[in-house]
Amino acid sequence: MGDARVRLLVSGLAEESGQLSMDTSAPAYYGLLPLIPLVLIFTFSKLVNTIRVDIYNAIVIYLIVVLLVEMIHRRFQGGDEQV
Repeated sequence: MGDARVRLLVSGLAEESGQLSMDTSAPAYYGLLPLIPLVLIFTFSKLVNTIRVDIYNAIVIYLIVVLLVEMIHRRFQGGDEQV
């Protein structure tokens, strides 16, 4: 209970001083990206018998796709934001 009060107090002080101005909007397709490994594993484990994708390969493919999506997103959004 005490930690929640401290966080609320600190965030309130930061908002009052103008230090807490984060843009929390994100594209909707960012919510679908974590589903890529699940789709890969389920698709290639049951439906396609000739190709096998284990969890390690699915994660590597997922990371590559996410990096490409983020690069394209930043290119079309200006790309000068700091993360």
